[in-house]
Amino acid sequence: MNPINQTPADISCEGNSLAFVFRQMLSRCSFVELAQVTAITGSTLTVRRFVNPVDASGKKINDTDLIYNVPFMRLQHGQSAVIMNPSVGDVGLILVCDRDISLVKSSGAQAIPGSKREHNLADAVYLGGIGLLNPTPTQYIEFADGGITIMAPNGMHIIGPVTTTSTITAAGDIRAGNISVENHAHGGVQSGGSLTSGPQ
Repeated sequence: MNPINQTPADISCEGNSLAFVFRQMLSRCSFVELAQVTAITGSTLTVRRFVNPVDASGKKINDTDLIYNVPFMRLQHGQSAVIMNPSVGDVGLILVCDRDISLVKSSGAQAIPGSKREHNLADAVYLGGIGLLNPTPTQYIEFADGGITIMAPNGMHIIGPVTTTSTITAAGDIRAGNISVENHAHGGVQSGGSLTSGPQ
């Protein structure tokens, strides 16, 4: 919450006085802000506001307060999800709910507001990172007009059957168990000018 910062212009006329009162009322509310992740605990985060508040003269007000127990958004439908949890140091958006969501967070079910507070940072939800404010990704899925690119320097693990309706092209070898598709040999074959028959 910002302290009261009144200037002579704020009381020069009734209109300015009313505008000052409204600004002060709004300054006590939070809506959407930039925040940086400082810690991760299970399914919640600790974050710090990334834009410092200022006083009436425009000077920075030291803001060391942390916001705890902040849930983060996940792209999910039923039991299917894209799991990409935040990392410490990420900078992204927090959205502040209109009412107290503490009972919803603790129960995981629909509930009444936990208190009468409104637009409070304690009821923030982390929406995700801002590309401009974070390092260039080295692992990603890129959707472009020319196709989809998956960059996975540390490898990919697919658990489950895979079905494709088109050709699979590999620049390197393909292994089925311990058998190399590119370099495997067939035993019991007499060398000569003929080719083996097709796969059976």
